[in-house]
Amino acid sequence: IIQCSGSFATASKNEKNVKIWSIAVADKTDENAATIILDHELEHTASIGALAAMKNTILTGDNMGIVHVWGRKQKTFGNQNSWTTLHKLTPWRKNARHTPDQMLEQSIQALCFLDKGTYVSGTKSGTVRVWNKE
Repeated sequence: IIQCSGSFATASKNEKNVKIWSIAVADKTDENAATIILDHELEHTASIGALAAMKNTILTGDNMGIVHVWGRKQKTFGNQNSWTTLHKLTPWRKNARHTPDQMLEQSIQALCFLDKGTYVSGTKSGTVRVWNKE
């Protein structure tokens, strides 16, 4: 058995929450090798279509074409780690109106990290966007 600990994020297609789980080596008296505990649930504004995660950053893309960049705040004075939205990346102009079909064409289907502060998203219509927030 390899002893490891850490955390990971999950999201089910068409749900609005990202679940962040922690994993730790189980007690030697426990027959399981590890324990998995739900640490946080991040509420998203629309159904999630894609998710990518690195150590302290999570990207979520929704069916409205918006990418959220979540960051983990470090523990302070015994408080647990918490997550907050760092950036909300959108292809839409402020106060512009769009039809439901236009919005669904921009539905995020894929996400990845290029480097620190640079992300790539792919949409249902085939549009690829490179976002830079550094």
